[in-house]
Amino acid sequence: AASAVIMIENADNLGDYKVFQVTWNGDASNDADSTLNGSVAVTEIGALDFGTSLTGLTDVNLVGSANYDALIDNGILA
Repeated sequence: AASAVIMIENADNLGDYKVFQVTWNGDASNDADSTLNGSVAVTEIGALDFGTSLTGLTDVNLVGSANYDALIDNGILA
């Protein structure tokens, strides 16, 4: 099985995104003709609103970044 997350921005409200999870059979040995044979599922998992600008966003705001991990290691975020 395979999965991905897709974010689609609202053209009428910049920074507002719908978030979807897409899952499918990623096993090529089960799919000789390289098609998905209807085994794709798309599920809306939520919405995010970043505002109209991400100005000022730094990697400390991104989970998994070195700066974010340093905050966790130092007990600043829980």
